[in-house]
Amino acid sequence: MTRALCISMLAMLHLALVDSAAVAQQKHPITQEDLEWMMRIEPLIIQGMITKVEVILITPKELYGVRNSTGHMPVTEVTMKIEKVIAGEYDGDEIVIVLPEGETEEVSGGPAGLLRMKVNVGEHAIVAFKLDSQGTGLNVLDAPSDSRFFRMEGTKLIPYREDLYLAVDNPLEVMAMKADERRMKEKMKEMSKASDLICTGTVTKPAKMDSLSGIWIVSIDETLKGTAEKSEITVDMPDLILTSKFDAPGFRVMLFLKKDDSGYRAVSGFNGCCIMDGERLTSGQGAPVSMSASELKYYIDFWINFER
Repeated sequence: MTRALCISMLAMLHLALVDSAAVAQQKHPITQEDLEWMMRIEPLIIQGMITKVEVILITPKELYGVRNSTGHMPVTEVTMKIEKVIAGEYDGDEIVIVLPEGETEEVSGGPAGLLRMKVNVGEHAIVAFKLDSQGTGLNVLDAPSDSRFFRMEGTKLIPYREDLYLAVDNPLEVMAMKADERRMKEKMKEMSKASDLICTGTVTKPAKMDSLSGIWIVSIDETLKGTAEKSEITVDMPDLILTSKFDAPGFRVMLFLKKDDSGYRAVSGFNGCCIMDGERLTSGQGAPVSMSASELKYYIDFWINFER
């Protein structure tokens, strides 16, 4: 009986050790919501091939701009040849990312309790970050941005931070969709800035299909920016391509307009017009807009009144 009790206790101890090891090795998920949030807020998201990985010693002042700091710390410089700018703007064909961790013969360092990221030359990667993130001229990938550095394996993305995993089945598709939405938002933002008048309205007299002038008469429903002299305005839409169902009056639009001597002209040609079907918006090119009418109105108000 004593022998059986000892065996039972040993078995329980073994299970406890296994459970403890499992907890220690537990990884935390990066969810689709996290990935979409990254696509919205990170200024620059790039895809590229890693061409150089080098550990160097640097002072905290050089890295973070910290004053009265002494000594050196190891960091890892990761050079990437850019294959694609997924979101944001960057003109170069190469970029250097700095990981605040590394190991030399003299010293090693990195985030407490975390394994250092294993980054290798020849790997394809996606990284999301802010240029000159610390104001020292370096692109430091510090927490929480270090959770936005992924190795590409086919259509999979593997976080370089080993305590994380990406819980998204189709991450590249999600990122492409969110990048399109982001580009549309930036385009709308630029059009908002360039417009003298932004309004919604009902087209009471559409252009004739055989006319090159594209003159519309629009009865304004709501003004989002600027002031129209009359409740009914003349709009020149010479580049707009619409199907025959818009021959008849009565369809609703959201317009981004510049004022000239003859009336109003859409900003950026057909891009300055969105066809409204309830909350659903369609661009002048016929493509669905990734924002609802209410969302776009919210952003227009934000861009005009708050983002100075």
